[in-house]
Amino acid sequence: MLEQRVAYLEDNMKDIKSSVHGIEVSVSEIAGQLALMNGQFQKIDDRFQQIDDRFKKIDDRLEKIDNRFEKIDGQFENVRGQFDVVNAHLRTIDIRFNYIPTVWMMLTLIFATWGIGSGILLFAVNVLRK
Repeated sequence: MLEQRVAYLEDNMKDIKSSVHGIEVSVSEIAGQLALMNGQFQKIDDRFQQIDDRFKKIDDRLEKIDNRFEKIDGQFENVRGQFDVVNAHLRTIDIRFNYIPTVWMMLTLIFATWGIGSGILLFAVNVLRK
């Protein structure tokens, strides 16, 4: 009976050894897959680093563009200031033109002067005839 138990235990030990061997093979396969995954993760990390570098370059370019827009905005402010000065000069010219008589006023003055001059001349001729 003891021999049967020993034989039974030896069989169980063989089964355990084969199970352990299967587990070791599975563990080594998992370790290999993890190593591959670790390599893939490293590739992914490298790719993310490349993408981050590209975004940094894009951010730098956008910063340069922002600076250029700020310069252009400053130049537009200068142009606006110059337009304001020109606008003020045009307003003063407009005010001066408002004081200049219009064509109708000039024609009225000319015809009135001719009429008054003719009237004075006729009056003088009539007075001198008498």
